[in-house]
Amino acid sequence: MERDRLVRIRLLATRFHQLQGLRVAFAGMAYTVVFGSYLVAAEPSEAGVLIALGVSVLIYLPADLSLKRYYASTFGRQVPHPRDRNRTLLIAGGLGFLGSLLSNVLSLDSMFLSIVVVGVFSLWISIRDWPLRRYYLGATAAVGVAGAAHVAGSGDPDVTLAMAFLAIGVAFVPIGFLDHRLLVTLVREAHESAAASEVHSPDL
Repeated sequence: MERDRLVRIRLLATRFHQLQGLRVAFAGMAYTVVFGSYLVAAEPSEAGVLIALGVSVLIYLPADLSLKRYYASTFGRQVPHPRDRNRTLLIAGGLGFLGSLLSNVLSLDSMFLSIVVVGVFSLWISIRDWPLRRYYLGATAAVGVAGAAHVAGSGDPDVTLAMAFLAIGVAFVPIGFLDHRLLVTLVREAHESAAASEVHSPDL
């Protein structure tokens, strides 16, 4: 029981920024709405997918700034440790190399490669923070299905690519809400633990 509590405290301390799940959920919503509308309204093309990506980012960025302020005012601020930044850069570089390798082996184009990297990164998060963030396997599964359809080449590659971005968006909406719920739970537990320590500590 004590070990589980320590694991949860450590997760809050080291993943505070990553657990700001409303930002992830809104990004997923932006992808879902934009790519869902695009697939219904037009015949997908490579240029069209790029435009849809740009529109998704334009929708997401202003909301992300607002959500950053919301988390700062509600949960406080935490400055990332330089070691965490270096670790993130190392992981990003490793995923980039792995993605390049997969691109050569599976003949994936650069845009689909970015989706593969998202799937691999999601798998890594689920393993690293298991079992508390095992729901990231949902994003890995979505990428796996999209990747299998792309490699099989059974349909229009532009349609497959647009549907892959749509699948990623749909997958990350619940993932974001689950991360936010986990953050709220961990912060509440930390406050309760601190309050209990004050009650049971001897007066000086």
